[in-house]
Amino acid sequence: MLEHLGRHEILETIAAGGQGTVYRARDTVLDRVVAVKIINQPVTDDPQYLEALQRVARLASSLDHPNITTVYDFQVEDGTAYIVMEFLPNSLDKHIRPEQPIPTGAPQK
Repeated sequence: MLEHLGRHEILETIAAGGQGTVYRARDTVLDRVVAVKIINQPVTDDPQYLEALQRVARLASSLDHPNITTVYDFQVEDGTAYIVMEFLPNSLDKHIRPEQPIPTGAPQK
């Protein structure tokens, strides 16, 4: 398993999908837990893809809303792009059930 990425110590895999893999990690400089999403496609193969990823990361980092995860950083290391985000434990666990769709209405109390 991946142990470090830049200044981030990888702690565990959270999820994996078509676009990338998300890890729970520790920022060793700021000593905080973060989520690190590693993009599956190597960016050295496609400069336009890298530019698009940078644009999306820049846009996402400019947003400030309680329902949007804060983006802290975007880096490329050895041709691998990754996004460092706020870690929100158990944020979807209570909403996702394999046997039913995610509810679209207001959360129930």
